[in-house]
Amino acid sequence: MASEVKANKLSPSSGTDLTLGDTSDTVIVPTGVTLNVVDDLGVAYGGTGLSSFTAGDVLYATGSTTLAKLAKGAAEKVLSMNSGGALPEWTDVDISACPTITAAKGGTGQAGGFTEGDFLYATDATTLAKLAKGTASQTLKMNAGATAPEWATVAAASLQTNVQRKTADYTIVTGDCDGEAHLVIPISAAAADRTITLPAVGATGVPTCVITIVCEAASGATYEVKVEDAGSTELWSGVEKGDFVTLIVSNSAWVVLDHKETYYEHRYLTSNQGVSGGAFNKWDASTSLNSIGNMWDTGNDRLLVPFDCYLYVIMNIFPTIPQSPALTSGFKLGAIGSLVTMFQQNNTHSAANVSGPTPYSGNHRATSGHVAEPWIMNPDSDDTRTLMSGSSSSQFTFRAVRRYS
Repeated sequence: MASEVKANKLSPSSGTDLTLGDTSDTVIVPTGVTLNVVDDLGVAYGGTGLSSFTAGDVLYATGSTTLAKLAKGAAEKVLSMNSGGALPEWTDVDISACPTITAAKGGTGQAGGFTEGDFLYATDATTLAKLAKGTASQTLKMNAGATAPEWATVAAASLQTNVQRKTADYTIVTGDCDGEAHLVIPISAAAADRTITLPAVGATGVPTCVITIVCEAASGATYEVKVEDAGSTELWSGVEKGDFVTLIVSNSAWVVLDHKETYYEHRYLTSNQGVSGGAFNKWDASTSLNSIGNMWDTGNDRLLVPFDCYLYVIMNIFPTIPQSPALTSGFKLGAIGSLVTMFQQNNTHSAANVSGPTPYSGNHRATSGHVAEPWIMNPDSDDTRTLMSGSSSSQFTFRAVRRYS
């Protein structure tokens, strides 16, 4: 049976320690009973040795049986060890004290920071490297092994078109092409023939340079701009403003990429011309309406083919007697002395006066040095018919477009 002892104070009979029970005994404080410890309960007895706290205080040991409290730090402060490495303290974040975070863990693996303009690139699945910025106008490209980027200096000239206007005959030199993407030479033959001579196809810079020669003004019926290779072989000619040729070197030879030339002859019959019944006659003298390219041979009333070309022909005839038209167009082309009739309505009949007039238009493959002539056929076998002259009557047009095959 439990016994009850009532006392206001228990004191040790000797010394300063008061023991309640033995080591095997249990001291019970009933529910609802308050046990007041007058002095701070020491760490050795399960306490903190501290009588009060402030919100945010942090406890830390200063010895094996002693605790201290560290007041909360200011906003954004972090808990770290002091310079002596003995006690905690609140400090600002020191990034330099953090270990380098590898790419595999979401970092860059780059210790020591960066310099303005640095580029990051992967060297493998988990490693990043940095490439310092290049110098002005450099471009980023892959290295020769295609394993990493690098900066490269590109010659400024290779990014530009080199325009060199000429006013006299000129031979293109390697310095005009070397390092250039495109060489353009505007030139005029308004006062005299002009010749541009190309460099050798194997000259420095030439195989990688596009060359364009352009007429900057009209040359009229007399003069022309010519382009020749280093061996004086003519590759192109032009006369009108805007005529041009663009060339490149391919397979060790000059190749024309594009071209435009204006060689044009538009003429009308100067005087009425009679054609006997069943006859096939060359046109008499004609007068120019528009002559570009100096192709007409006035003394022989024929066109001189200026170069290998496609020759476009249009012929319109106007008989003097509308109710008896009869006449039909004809056309001859070929070497001097051996012209070939390209078109002729050669059937004749006594009643052919009711046929025609027949115009002609066609496109013919012509060769340099050949000639072209307009002809007229009278299919009415028994009467002479007359071709009417005048700028709005009987007329023809030739137009030459250079070909390279």
